[in-house]
Amino acid sequence: MLVINNRRLKWYIIIIVITLLLFGGINYYDKLTANQGQLENIVAVNNIDSINNASLNVKGEFKANFFADYRMERERLRGRQLELLKNIINNEATEEKARTAAAIKIVDITTDMEKEIQAENIIKSKGYIDCVIIMQAETSTIIVQSDNLTMMEEEELYDIVGKITAISNDKISIIAKKLN
Repeated sequence: MLVINNRRLKWYIIIIVITLLLFGGINYYDKLTANQGQLENIVAVNNIDSINNASLNVKGEFKANFFADYRMERERLRGRQLELLKNIINNEATEEKARTAAAIKIVDITTDMEKEIQAENIIKSKGYIDCVIIMQAETSTIIVQSDNLTMMEEEELYDIVGKITAISNDKISIIAKKLN
């Protein structure tokens, strides 16, 4: 019976790692396409017919919804992570070490969520239309809605996110996302 429980624990850990890798991949892809100036051209479309019928506003709507869509996806993935971790904790057959590790991970995830929301709200209060903060183990990415940023604005963003997340400026990336 212990072997089955260890297998289940291994699967939970694998799913959590895959989810974290997915976040990293999304972050990397967003940075890569933003640096190439192509981020605003990416549109997810489920129906090819809708491409032919799309008006010029579709790209603008996509861009306007990028931040809300990203937040929803982030919350959905984190919800899955938290659910898996809670299952590990609530499973009586799970070893105590695994339960403790899962509890610590839950605290880490909720702390990161709190920091992201706090930083996003402070940045918006500074006059930016919208932004998203992406926290990872020792790095952070700021995606802010802006045509371009001055050096002073970048320093302000570094300062805000650095203070809240305790991450040094050299480990913080800033992406200015245009809205047409």
